[in-house]
Order: sequence, then structure tokens, then C-alpha cells
Amino acid sequence: MAMKSRRSSQAALAAVVLAGLLAAAPGAADASAPGPSQRVLVELSGNPAVTAAPGGSLLSAEAARGVGAARRALDARQETFLGSARSAGLHPSATRKLGLLIDAVAMTVPASEVGRLSSLPGVTAVRPDTRMLTKTDASVPLIGAPAVRQRKDPAGHHVTGSGTTVAILDSGVDYTHPDLGGGLGKGHKVVGGHDFVNGDEDPMDDNGHGTHVAGIVAGKAAAKGGITGVAPDAKLLAYKVMDADGAGYTSDIIAGIEAASDPANPHRADVINMSLGGPGDGTDPLGRAATAAVRAGVVVVAAAGNDGPGAGTVSTPGTADGVISVGASTSNLRLPSAYLAGRKPELIQSYRGILSANPPERPVTAPLVDVGEGTAEDWKRAGDVRGKVVRASMLVASDVRYLTASAVEWAQEAEKRGAIAVLAGLPSGDGPVFLAGAGEVRPPAVDPEPGVAQVPSSPARIDASGDSLRMERLVVMGIDSTQYAELSSRLAAGKVSVTLRSTDTTDRIASFSSRGPAPDFGLKPDLVAPGVEIRSTVPKSLYGPGQYRMSGTSMAAPHVAGAAALLRQLHPGRTPAEIKAELIGTAKPLSSTGPTTRGSGRLDVAAAASATLGAAPASVSFGLADLSRSQVSGTAKVTLRNPGRRPVRASLRTDGPAKVWPRIVTVPAGRSATVTVSLRTARPAADAEISGRLTVTPDRGPTIGVPYLLAVRHLAVQAAPDPSDGHSTVHIAPPALLAAPPVVTVTPPRGRAVELTSTLDAATGYYRAEVTGRTAGAYRVSVRGTARTGQRLIGSSAFEVTPVDSREDRWKPVGPNSEAGAVALSPGRPKQAVLTQFQKAAPWLTTDSGASWRQLGRLPVADGTGPLVVDAKNPDRWWYAVNSVHDGSRRGALLRTDDNGRTWRTLDFPNTRITALAADERTRTLVAVTSDALLVSTDAGDHWTTYPTGVTGAVTAAAITGDTLYLTTYDDVWARSAIGSGNPGDARPLFEPSGGGVGGLAVDASVVAVYVPGRGVVGSHDGGDTWTTLLPLTEGGLRLTASDGDLYLSTVSGVGRLSRDHGRTWAEVPAPSRAALPVDYDRWADGSVTVSSEQDGLYRGAADGTGYRRIGVQGLTVNALAVSDGRLLAATDSAVYRTALPVTNPEWGKSGGEGVRGVGVPQLAVSAKDPKVVWKVRRTAFGAFGVERSRDGGATWQTRGTSAEVPTALLVHPADPNRVMVSFRSLLGEGLFATSDGGATWKNLYHDRSFSTLVGDPADPQRLWLGNTSGLYRSDDGGVTVTKVAGGPVTAIALDGRRLVIGGDSVRVSTDGGRTFRTADTGTLAIHVSDLLRVKDTWYAATTGSGASGLLQGGRGVLRSTDGGRSWQNVSSGLQNTDTTKLAASPDGRSLYVGTVDGGVHRLDLRH
Repeated sequence: MAMKSRRSSQAALAAVVLAGLLAAAPGAADASAPGPSQRVLVELSGNPAVTAAPGGSLLSAEAARGVGAARRALDARQETFLGSARSAGLHPSATRKLGLLIDAVAMTVPASEVGRLSSLPGVTAVRPDTRMLTKTDASVPLIGAPAVRQRKDPAGHHVTGSGTTVAILDSGVDYTHPDLGGGLGKGHKVVGGHDFVNGDEDPMDDNGHGTHVAGIVAGKAAAKGGITGVAPDAKLLAYKVMDADGAGYTSDIIAGIEAASDPANPHRADVINMSLGGPGDGTDPLGRAATAAVRAGVVVVAAAGNDGPGAGTVSTPGTADGVISVGASTSNLRLPSAYLAGRKPELIQSYRGILSANPPERPVTAPLVDVGEGTAEDWKRAGDVRGKVVRASMLVASDVRYLTASAVEWAQEAEKRGAIAVLAGLPSGDGPVFLAGAGEVRPPAVDPEPGVAQVPSSPARIDASGDSLRMERLVVMGIDSTQYAELSSRLAAGKVSVTLRSTDTTDRIASFSSRGPAPDFGLKPDLVAPGVEIRSTVPKSLYGPGQYRMSGTSMAAPHVAGAAALLRQLHPGRTPAEIKAELIGTAKPLSSTGPTTRGSGRLDVAAAASATLGAAPASVSFGLADLSRSQVSGTAKVTLRNPGRRPVRASLRTDGPAKVWPRIVTVPAGRSATVTVSLRTARPAADAEISGRLTVTPDRGPTIGVPYLLAVRHLAVQAAPDPSDGHSTVHIAPPALLAAPPVVTVTPPRGRAVELTSTLDAATGYYRAEVTGRTAGAYRVSVRGTARTGQRLIGSSAFEVTPVDSREDRWKPVGPNSEAGAVALSPGRPKQAVLTQFQKAAPWLTTDSGASWRQLGRLPVADGTGPLVVDAKNPDRWWYAVNSVHDGSRRGALLRTDDNGRTWRTLDFPNTRITALAADERTRTLVAVTSDALLVSTDAGDHWTTYPTGVTGAVTAAAITGDTLYLTTYDDVWARSAIGSGNPGDARPLFEPSGGGVGGLAVDASVVAVYVPGRGVVGSHDGGDTWTTLLPLTEGGLRLTASDGDLYLSTVSGVGRLSRDHGRTWAEVPAPSRAALPVDYDRWADGSVTVSSEQDGLYRGAADGTGYRRIGVQGLTVNALAVSDGRLLAATDSAVYRTALPVTNPEWGKSGGEGVRGVGVPQLAVSAKDPKVVWKVRRTAFGAFGVERSRDGGATWQTRGTSAEVPTALLVHPADPNRVMVSFRSLLGEGLFATSDGGATWKNLYHDRSFSTLVGDPADPQRLWLGNTSGLYRSDDGGVTVTKVAGGPVTAIALDGRRLVIGGDSVRVSTDGGRTFRTADTGTLAIHVSDLLRVKDTWYAATTGSGASGLLQGGRGVLRSTDGGRSWQNVSSGLQNTDTTKLAASPDGRSLYVGTVDGGVHRLDLRH
């Protein structure tokens, strides 16, 4: 593991050398060792030396003698092991022996030798020596430390940590800091230490993190304004295990734990603090070493980590048994907000600057004055600003990383002049601008999780200059350019007053704080402590004032370590488990979050010091629930210990579903009593955490809390592809290791269920079962398995088998023609062609020369892209190489159809990407090219023979003529003869252009040709023996293709070069489209040609390049649909297509955006008041977006606003068409880009996240309904603020009076205006709703695909409800593409239109 720090050249070199205590520092690497090296930790089979200590404790005097002898013996055995490694030809270097707490040797070896280490005698495991990362003013009184200091220990001394030692394993400690004693060694606070990073005795901090941690634990102010920590009289050990960058190796950290715990250490630690961590489940080497230290008598405290708010993010060693894992809470932090004062206060969109003082507890209203950039002239113009809020033209950093010295000086000047607050931003730009110094600043938002404060953690590095980084009185807030513009308008119109308000965040959980549960489903973190903007010591060599504010669980952990030191002084005879129980049991309950977020609560050391009872365990982890019954349950024993001299009578109660018995106990003095906590409740249908708290109320002393947790985790089950053609794979992800492969039961729509046993896919850790189904319909899948720990687990899912042929093709594809791809002609059927699109698996088929096309989506794969070959004699037989694009379950597959695309068979072919698929003129020989092999079949793909490619470099293209295979790499051309003979010849190089690469390959019986950039088309008419330039072209060439004797070269200019005589002569031919680039050329049997024009269409024309007309295909994704002024509008990545209603022809005409970047339209909406008014959002080529309006049904557009964000939804409010909102997201913030005056002015309204769907209430222009992956929200003030109404993903909303229908992974209906919802019946199949639409009395839902689970799940097409949304039926018969996006209906309600992903628009004639 690795941590960060920077060594100081001015550091004093005083140090205490602990003879025999510290392991040897890593030496220089052996220069003779071969190959690249890797640092590893080799675990050995011996017992660590701690096992020789009496009772396993290192606290007794006898421990040093017994452990010392055991360490010497273990050291000798480890030396013997190293000798055997060298004798075996290995090259270990930079070795470090670890023997006190674990038996292991850290070393560096050549990477090629790592595998051989495992085979050496005595080796139990070889692991990477992982690099880990580093993860007090008002916070100290908050946790009750001053109250404890007034108490006295058994010797009569005040409890200040005196007589205890805390080891700081971190980036070192600046022991010269006056608040940390000013020196190193005897007579100083820092009594000893070691630098394990650099291998010396000077643990000077060169990063700042460790010094900050040390000040929280035991700082003692040397002067007024200095830092006083939790245990100011505790001694410190400084073990530098992290480097200047805040990273350190596992082996160094373990060595630090051993040094701190060693009984030979004259200052053996009572407490160890590790504000660091990395990946691990607590049973890793670092976790085991930490646990061993606890069992040996040392209290070990670790930061939970800063990887929240995701579940299961607590890092090792915090996950280790016995270690106290600490999350971060807030303290002494009030978040400011500002309002334009008036009868109806208006929220000013602002964010808290990192320099901001806490705002006043009660609202304060003050005049707003502009001070420009704050120059001397600006201040003079503004006049007296005492008691006023100033508006300034400057950047406000919300994170210390972007804070500049000039910003600090500016704030100091404003505070000196008496301003109470500053609202600052930049006046320029169309969107929010938050660049400040080194990078971007995102305005903090209110986290949606109750009891959580959205605050950034601090980087370990310290480079800024200034004071403590918080103003004493000045409130500092940032605004973006849209808010700046609004304030400018208000100031120009007259006097403006601003009201400051505050929100106290004390005892909220920091958003960055890692969450549990632990990997074994134990309850972590154990508790939380202040960890946000904590002021503490830092090296003055790095930061002049010597004080700095940092945030992180790294700051929370030392509060607990200091508290443990106080308790160890107060109760010197108590064990680490008892200290842990006192700290956890007396923590202040925080009811607004769950125990996997806040543990038992916030640290209260005053209560811990007064505890009369202790609980073991300190928290109850029921573990993983057994799901075999209708109820889940758990039982645990909790022992209450009374360390006092008088009996304690206590009453017990629980919250949540658990019960306790007995409910009243009397615990005798010095004895214990045991109670039983039992839990039984209905089995949840989804994963859940069933939690609560056992509360023990003694007749004297503080209340004791014991949190409990039962984790409900199902087997995650999903089939892919789904929908399928009857061939699918069930994937099973277990929440824990299983004792055996789970059993899969598949129940078809009709007939008996079938049981299958899954197999483990070692590469993914998933289990798989191949399933088939012949009958169309929904197949239910249920899975059962048993965890290695004995719990029986279940999971369920369903998948769909689509029909081979639809009984009734009610849906009709209606365009727009807009895309193209590679075309494969059928020599045996002249009017047939198959077109494959890039990154879309479903090919397009025409059997009438392109007059109509059918998309063939019924495939045994979920997605993909690749080449397709049609049999020369049998046009019903095709081979299709499909390489995965987003499907993580496979890399590639080779498919074959024998019935013209109706059904497919997956051939017996490796799961690998297929670079090229080639066939000879008669399709007797097939060759599939992979990254390193050629696979050849001469029996239509039933069997394959593998050969090495034989070429140098990666193959880029392949073609066969006769029995010779031609291959190109990026640099040259190769050939292999007799490719289909079963004994192909060796690969031989044919051509290597000088000074250029090979850009294409075209082959027929007469010519082999390639395009060479900078030279032109180069070819050979004698099989590759001689090469000449066939077409000189120094620049502009793109793609070279061959078809029926023609050679065609597309160019950047759009003018193609065509040869009808195998490259001997060439003619210029115009491209069908000037904007889009040709990607394929084909000559048909009737002499006509087609040219595929990228993001434009397939064009057919005469051989001379004249008479082109677009004949297909409707392959673009429809992002939005709208009906305006008698026309249907489809928003695509090629702008907006328009056509008259009713739509019957796939050719809609040009959109104007064919082949052009920066014209994509993700959102489109029509005004409810005037159907000729249409609004659209257009993505630019530079990552911004523009909002445009049309007053003529989409014929012409005018830009009304721009913003530098990513748009996610558009609303034209039905009650007020001048109110237009675009939801956006970016690194700078998320929310709504809004106008209330038709686009004359715009303002950003920030929220915690963006929205994927927006709907306005037709009766109230201020009311909005908004949906995203977190739930449904309502706004009653035009989007300024939102209130969460319902949880669960919401991707579509429809409003009909008081009936509110929302869609996500289900459909829910409310008939009371959103107060309550009922889940509709949509069947057994999983759905993902993309749109909702009411047509007369009937509701329709579009469904789309999803990859949220990591596996692709396709859409289900269109659903219909005739009972107000309570039940839904699928009406997708004949719909060629079921991955649907948006819905629209004709004004007369006779036609329903649906957009699809890569499939255009389809029409359904309605029968109402």
C-alpha cells in the first residue's frame, strides 16, 4: 500500500534508535535481475512471533522475552526461505521481513518470476504489495473531550492522555511544530519513530497529512490560537509509511504496525491511528496485521475511507476484525444561502466558497452593492460597505485545490472593510463558469440522502499560502454568469437587498464518507466523528501559518484515536475490545441515516468515559440472510459487562423488527449478563439492509446503543440476449462465495419447467447457464444456491423469446432514410442485398432492389458490429461476424443463417473479436481473422482449423481470390496460398510502401490493390509479384473497395475515383452527397451501383455516377418525436427530419444535417398553446448546446440561448409557453437552464442532479414534475426548488388531470396528484420505460434497452393500457425494432408513431 509526503531539508535529525525493533529497510534492487520488476508480499506458513506472547498479549513484561526469541527463530526461517528462492533461480531484492504479527516477506522480483514464488515450500500466498492512499477547534468540544479532561484517572491525574502513547502511521510528523512538542525523542511529545519509506530514523513529514492527523490526536497549543487536540498530553510515535504523494506500500504499513506493537519498543503504543486505506476485505495481510495488533492489546483506529456515498466502500484496514472504523461527520459548519429580499424572497443560485465564514444563525438582510473587481477605484466607487453584501467580478473556489493567494487577500480586504458577505462570479459567458486557478469548481449541492452534507474531501497535498482558510466573519458565496447577469439587471433597476440564511449541518454525514457494509456483511463503519474542515497542525515548511483545514475520514479517525487514549488513561486495565465497546456504545445516535452510513452514531467521549456498562459485541452483525423461507431471521447473543463495583440494573428495548429478551437485567459488579437479540421479518423482494438498534438504559450512566444489521442479498440473475431468438445465457452474480454452482430452473410459457446446473466463468466470477426456448413468449428463470457460510440464496428473472414470424405486421417502418453501411450483394438473387450498420447488430434486408427494407433484430446476440458474407450460390445462407460493442458477456461470435435471416445459429467459434471475415468467389472457403490467428472453414462454418496469421503486425483487412488469401497490416501486404487446401502456404510479404502505410485492400481475380496515403492506389496484376501506382493521389483518399470488376476510391472531397478495368484507367464520379462521406460501393447485377453515404443513406444511381436517389435505410436513432403544423418531426443526430402526416414513405427529404457534426438534436418539444411553435436543443461540436425556436413548424430556426453543458431533457411548459427549461449536467454542476420570457434571458437553477424527464402542469405554470434515476420530484416554484415525491428510477412522466403516470423499471399510477402510487401490472418481463403518451382514453408506453446491470437488456417495444394505466399489454406485433425511444400520435388519434434506436420511425394504425 502507498501514502504521500515530502521530506524537509530543514528537518532536525534527532531520533530514537530502537535496537532490534525495526525491520531492515529495503535495499537497492539487484541490477542483474531480468525483466520488469513487481513488488509482492509473500505469506509463509509459520506462526507469527506474537503467538509466543503469554495469552497472545504484548502488554506484559514477559512478552518481550518470549516474542524476542520467537522473532529470532522466525527471522532465521525467513532467511532460509530467501536462500531457497535464490537457489531456485529467483531474484528477490529489496526484501523486508515481517514476523511479529504475520509471517511474510516483502520483496521485489522480476514480474516473470511471481508465479514461481507460489510453488516454493512454505509459501501460502503471493499478493501484490498494494499501494494504499491517505484517506481541531470546534470539533474537540463537540465530541466531549474537554469534559473528560476534568475527570481524574486512578492515580489522581486529569485525563488528558497523559501516560499513553499513540502511534501515527502516516506521512510522518513535523515534530518541530511548536504545538507538537518542538522536537523528537526523550522529553518531547513525539518520543520516537521511523521512516519506512526512505529507510532512516527521521520520520519528518514531507506531505502534511500526518502532521494534521497528529495535531487532532494530541496537539497542545504552544501559544494563543494554537491547536489543542483530543488528548493533549498523550505521547506520539511517528511512523512514516506514506511518501510525499500520500501513497505507501502494504509492507511498509505492516512494518509500522509491528514496530508500534513490539514489546521491545520502550514506547510501545497504546493506540494506533491509520488514516489510510486501500482495497481489501480485512482478511488481507494489512487487515490481519491490524487484527493481530488488537488481539495483542493495542487499540487500532482506521479511517473508513473517502469513497462514499456508494455502498460497500469501507477500505482495509477499517474492515478488519477488531479495528475501529471511523466515518466522517460535520461539525461547526453552517451552509449559507442568499435570497433577493422582498415580499416573495427569490433564491439566489449560489454555492459556498471554501473561504466562507459561517453565516449568522438567524437571517440577516442587507443592501447589495457592486464592487467590480475590487480594485482601489472599485472600492472607492462603492463607498462604505460596512454591514453590506458586495457583488464582485471574481472567481470563488469551492475547493481548496483551486484557491489562490490573491483570492484570500481579496476576501481579507472585504472583511476588513466591514462587508458581511460577498456574492462573486464572472459576467461573461453563456453558461456557468467556475474556473479558479488550477481547475474547475463544482458548486456544492444538497445531497438527496437525509442527514448527509455534500462536502468535498481534501487532497493530501498542501501548496497554498494564507491563513487558516476560513474567514472569521465574511460569508463567501459564488455565482455563475447567469445569476451574475440577473443581479446586474436588478442593480441597474434600483436598490437591491439580500437576505442571508444558514443551514446548520452539525452531525450530518459527509457525502464522501465511505459506507458499509463490510465484505462479510458486517456492520461498518463502527461510528463517525468530525471530519469536515478540521483545523489542525501542518508543517510550517510547507505552509507558513502552521495550521490548515482539511476534510476526510482521515480527520475523523484521529478524533477517535485521541478519545481512545483518554479512555486508556482513565481505565488502564481495560482491553481494546472494551475500549471499542465504550466508544461505539455511547456514540450519539444519528437517526436520519442508516447504520451502514453512520455506524452507531457520532463519537461522544464524555459519555464513553461515564459508561457503566459495555456491550460485546459492540454491534450485532447478523450477516447475510438465508432466503429459503418466506421470512428472514437472525439471532445473536449480546453480553453486558459491568466493570464497576456496584450492580447495574438496566432496561432494554429495540427499534426496528428485532426483539430482545430479557427486557430487564441486573448486571452484578465486575460480572456480566447475556441477552438475546432475535430478528424475524418478511423476506424483502429486493436487496435490503434490515437494521435497527438495541438500546440499553442503565439505572446510572449513559445509555448504551448496539446497532444491528441483517443484509438481504439475492442472486443477481439476468439473461442475455433478451429478447432473444430462443438462445440465451443466464448470468448469475452471487453476493458471496458459493459452496457449489447454483441450480437454474426455467419455466416456459407452456410446458414443464427445466432444471440446469450453471458453471462458473472464472474470468468474470459469474455463473452461466445456456438456455433455449422454442416457444415465443416470456420464460421465468429462478435460481437457487448456497453460500459457503451456509445461507441459502435465491434469485429470479425472466427473458423473452420473440416469434420467428409475426402473425400480423401491424407496425410499418416509415423512415426517415438516413443511414448506410456495408452492403453484401447476393449473386444468386440479383435483387437482394444485406446492409450492416456500424455498431448495430441487426442487419437490413431488401429483396426488391432497395424499394423496401426489413431490419432483422431477432439474433442470438445482444449487440455488435462486424462483416457479413452471403453465399454465392445459396442467397438464403449468410455468415455474420458480430463483435461486441457494449455486451460485456462476450467478445465476439460468428453466426450463420440458412433461411435468409429468419433464424440464426451460433457457430462453434472462439469467443474473440473477429477482425475480418473473407470468402472466395464461390464461398467454398471462409477465413475469419482474429488478433493472432486465422480460422479456416471449408464446410460452411461447421468446423474450423486454426493457423497463425504468419504476418508481422496486426491484420487490418483480408480478401480471398481463388485459393489465395491476401492480408494487410498497417504497414504492408501479405499473401498465403492454398488457404483452403488444409495445408496453406506460409505467409509471404508482397508489398511494403516506403514512407507510408496501407489504408485499404481491394481484390478480385485480376488485381490486388491497396490505397497508400500520400501516393494513391497501388496494385498488382500478377498476384503480387510486381506493384505499380494505378492512381496517383497525394491526398484526400479514404476507402478503396472492389465490386464486380470495379475499383472505387472514396475521397474527402466527395468526388470518387472509379475504375471499370481493374485499375488501369480511372474516372472521376460525383458522390451522391457533398456533406457525407462514402463508406461502401457496390455494382448490382443490373449494372446500377449503390454508394453508402455515412450518416446520410444508401444511394442508387447509374454506373457513371448520375441519377442518384436515396433508397435506404432508416437506421438513425430517433431521439424525440413531435407533431407540428400537420407534420411529424423526428430529432436525430443528423438534425431534424420533417414529413407530412400521415407518414407512408420512408423518404422524408434532407434534414440538412447529413454527415455533419454538431447538429445533433437530443430534445424536441412543441408548444401546447401554438402547435406551430417548436423548440429544440442542439448539441454543438464543442460539447455545448443551443436552444432554438421555430415559429413555422420546424422549417426555420432561431437560436434563443446557449450553454456549455450536456442537455438531458427539454420542457416547454403547457401553461406558459414562454417558460422553457433544459435539464443539464456537467462537471460544473447540474440542474435546469431556464427562461420565463421566451429565451430573452436565461438562468441556471442548480440541483443535486440532472433530470431525464420534465413535465409541466397545464393548470399551474409554476408546477413541474421531474424524474431521474433517484425518483420523482415536484417543484411548485418554477424549478427553483424541488421536493422528492417517490423513489425508484423515473424516466418518463405523463399527466392527465390528477392522474399521474410515471415510468422507469415499472409503471406506477397516482390518482391523487402524486401523493400515493400504485405499481401497474406489466407482466413478468423486465422493462425500461422511455416515454408515455395518452391517445384519447388509451395509454401507451415505449420501452428501451438498458445496460445498467452490466449486461444488455433490450427493449420490449410498445405497451398499451386501456384501464387508466393499471395493466399493460404488449402491442409490438410486427415491430422490427423493439428498442423504442419516443412516442407521438397524429392529431386525429388514428396513427401512433414510435421512434427506435438505430431503426427510425414506425407507424401503428389505431383502432379506437
